[in-house]
Amino acid sequence: MCKQDEYTAQETDRQDRVDNAIAELIKEFTPIGYFDWDMEIIGEVRDVIMEYVVNQKKWMTEHQFYPYRELDNDGSEPAEMIVTDEQIVTAMKQVIEYFDADELGVLAGDWLGGLCWYLNDGTYSFIPDERYADAFGEALDKE
Repeated sequence: MCKQDEYTAQETDRQDRVDNAIAELIKEFTPIGYFDWDMEIIGEVRDVIMEYVVNQKKWMTEHQFYPYRELDNDGSEPAEMIVTDEQIVTAMKQVIEYFDADELGVLAGDWLGGLCWYLNDGTYSFIPDERYADAFGEALDKE
């Protein structure tokens, strides 16, 4: 198990791309095109963008937008747990019960491999992407 402060290369790359894009955006909007790297400002702008992308539009999860690690109160890593398939499925069902339709759509898209969103009539729209694994029994034509 990795330590709390260790990120995968993919997570680090995502953090760098988000922070660099925000810094470039700030540079673009400053009168002289200059921005002295300031993580406090970048973080504030990132929070505003995340609010829109994650909470309002629900295009992705917070972790997809900007990977992070949650630390326990004492900063230590939680103990490893050994669980059964049944325990995992039960826990996931309990969590999903509290999702609203939009949150469920985002989660379904992540899990099934595509984009999914609620259509306000009890149905969802789903567009598979390269991660789609024939979840609905309809294989994608891959040319």
